[in-house]
Amino acid sequence: MSALITALLSLLPPTSLFSSYTLTSLNALFFYLTWLILVLSHSAFKISVLAVLLIRLVCFWIPALGMTAFDLLLPDLAGSCKFHPSSVRMLPSTIPWLLLRAGINDAIGISLHALAVYTRPGLFPVSVTLPLLPTMAYDLLLSQLVSSAAYYYLHRFTHYALPALHEQHHSHPPTPLLARAQNPADYILLSLLPTYLVPLLRRSHILTFLLILGTQCVVDVVRFSGYQGLWGPAGGLSSRTEAHYYNRGTCNFGIWGILDYVHGTSPSLEPPLLRGSKHQRKPSLKEQWEKELPKVPMPVASSKPRNAQPRPRVLRKVRKPETDSGSASEGVVTSRRRAV
Repeated sequence: MSALITALLSLLPPTSLFSSYTLTSLNALFFYLTWLILVLSHSAFKISVLAVLLIRLVCFWIPALGMTAFDLLLPDLAGSCKFHPSSVRMLPSTIPWLLLRAGINDAIGISLHALAVYTRPGLFPVSVTLPLLPTMAYDLLLSQLVSSAAYYYLHRFTHYALPALHEQHHSHPPTPLLARAQNPADYILLSLLPTYLVPLLRRSHILTFLLILGTQCVVDVVRFSGYQGLWGPAGGLSSRTEAHYYNRGTCNFGIWGILDYVHGTSPSLEPPLLRGSKHQRKPSLKEQWEKELPKVPMPVASSKPRNAQPRPRVLRKVRKPETDSGSASEGVVTSRRRAV
C-alpha cells in the first residue's frame, strides 16, 4: 500500500525553483522503479482493487467530506456561497441518510470492480510496461466524450421513462455527497456504466483507468458542490446541475452542456430562434394582419338573472297635497306684513 501511494505521489510535478528537465526525468525514473517493485511484489488483483479504493478516497471522499464539514460548521458563510442556501439548512437532518447511501453505493462500485477483475484478470492490464502519455491523454479525452454522451441520454431516459428510479436523486438540493447518495440501480446506470464504458472497450492500462476514474470523481464533486463563483471556468458544471434541480429535472441533463445545446434542453444556451430573443425575425404587418385570431368562446345568455335575489323597491317621494296660501302663511310674520 505504501509503495502504491509513493508511486502515485511521484507523478506530481516538482515544486522546487530549480526544477528542470533533469529533475523531471529523475521523477519519471523514480516512478518507474517504484511501479516495477509494486508490480513484482503484489498481485494484479490486489493492485487494481486497492488503487481504485485509494483514488475514490482521495478524489471524492476527502473533498466531499471537507465541503460537508464546512457547510455544517459555518452554515452562514457556506449559505452565502451557495446558489440556494436551503441545502445548508437541510444538511444537519439529512447527513446520516446521505452518508449511508453514498457509502453503500461506493461499496457496491468497488465490489463490482473487484468481481470483474477477479473473473477477468486482463480486463485492466497491470503490467510492468507503462502507458505512453499521448495514449493516456487520448483515452481520457475519449472517455469524457463518450461518458458525457451516455450520461445525457441515460439521464434523460430515466427522467421520462423511469421517474420512480430517479426520484431519490432529487430529494435533496445539490451537495457533494449527493453524487453518490442515490438509488443503487440509478448509481450503476448513471455513474458506473458511463465511467467504465471506454476503459472496458479499449482494455486500458490500470494507470489510465485510474486517471479516468479520478477525473470523473473530481467532476462529480464540482458538479454537486452547489457553490457559485468558486470554480472559475469549471463553474458551469455547478450552475448547470443547480439549474437542473431548480427546474425539477426538465433541463440540463448533461454534464458539460454540449448535448443540452444541441437538443435544446439548456435554457441558457438555446438557439436564438427558439428562445425568442432579439435575433428572431419580426413578423411583417401582412403576417400580423392575416394571423388567425384566438378562438374565444362567446358568452351564453342565461335565462336566470345574474342576481337571483329580488330587486329592491324604488322609494318614491310622496308629495303632500297643497294647502291654501293663507292658512299656510297664517301666524307667520314677514317683512312685508311688518311694513303694512
